[in-house]
Amino acid sequence: MKNTSISRLDELFYPDSIAIVGLPRTMKSGSIFLMGLKDQGFRGKLYPVHPVAEQIDGIRADPSISAIPGHVGVVSHSGSLANILGRVAVRRGIRFSKVASLGNEADLDSTDFLAYLGQDSKTRVVGAYLENVKRGPTFLRTLQEACRKKPVILWKSGLTPEGSRAAASHTGALAGSWEVWEGVVRQAGAVPVVGFEAWVDALAGFSLLPERWGDRMAVVSGPGGLAVGAADACSREGLRLADLLPETCSALAEILPPTGTSLRNPIDVGFTGALDMAVYDRVTRIAAEDPGVDALLIIGHGLTPESSAQYLRFMIEARRESGKPFLMVDIPGLKPDLSEDFGRAGIPFFETAERALATYALFRRYHLGRSGISASASGR
Repeated sequence: MKNTSISRLDELFYPDSIAIVGLPRTMKSGSIFLMGLKDQGFRGKLYPVHPVAEQIDGIRADPSISAIPGHVGVVSHSGSLANILGRVAVRRGIRFSKVASLGNEADLDSTDFLAYLGQDSKTRVVGAYLENVKRGPTFLRTLQEACRKKPVILWKSGLTPEGSRAAASHTGALAGSWEVWEGVVRQAGAVPVVGFEAWVDALAGFSLLPERWGDRMAVVSGPGGLAVGAADACSREGLRLADLLPETCSALAEILPPTGTSLRNPIDVGFTGALDMAVYDRVTRIAAEDPGVDALLIIGHGLTPESSAQYLRFMIEARRESGKPFLMVDIPGLKPDLSEDFGRAGIPFFETAERALATYALFRRYHLGRSGISASASGR
């Protein structure tokens, strides 16, 4: 017992995360703890705790220790996949309540853990990677019950002859057919995904996006080609480019030069935005204030670490003030990686606009279904 207690001292001297309770919003004595950790280059996660403030010094604040997000529960038939997810999740803002690696299910199986996570008050979103299903009727009833309470993001492998053979050699699973699985997912109201990237994207989106899911999108971008690609992706995913009000376009015209930019949606900030992060800030705020815009997809980055930090701060503040969903998208080839910083602020970050919009459309369809509204009948 003594040796165990001594070994746990490592958690004090080498913490992965620190919660600072009672951190003031202004420059008072309590601020030195946050300043000291940042000045010393602490690379772990910082959680300011304040009963009222939504953010302190650009970092999202939580009202209490119990409110710190940690809220995705995971069930996986693959231990290595669960391990990979844990490492990727840090960058994407995904925080776990519980993670269960099931292997060949010698005792408890996926149905048991879905039942548990479905009723767990600390779990808001459930993610499952499954290679097989035992106790089929019981599994379906359990999945239906869990889906009535929270989103269940399901990645089922082994639905092709080749995948089924691979699953059998991996965990001894009898995987089943795509047609049967599709019926199970539809009856239960689960959220189906295919592949690791789509699974992680969905877990990030469902755990970080606010529950607002209109389909009128505003796209703000520096690179024009990526903006056009985002417009195509909107159409493919059943989303619309918002019609901006004349006064919105007029406000944008006062900021953006007449050449090399576009005032129409997608809004192209051109090279001006790359040189001046304040342009991104003002354009994003103007677009977010338009009542015809339900959500924003922003493709951007700074050209230097300093401008990237400024861009990060501007976008976090704009998202907080607007209350609308923000989907942040990277510009390939630029550093530093902003995904973890945005994730820590509760804003989902994606490598491409296509992945961002596919996730948002999935999120929207799920909530429309929960409300008893079809996507085509929603009028949005």
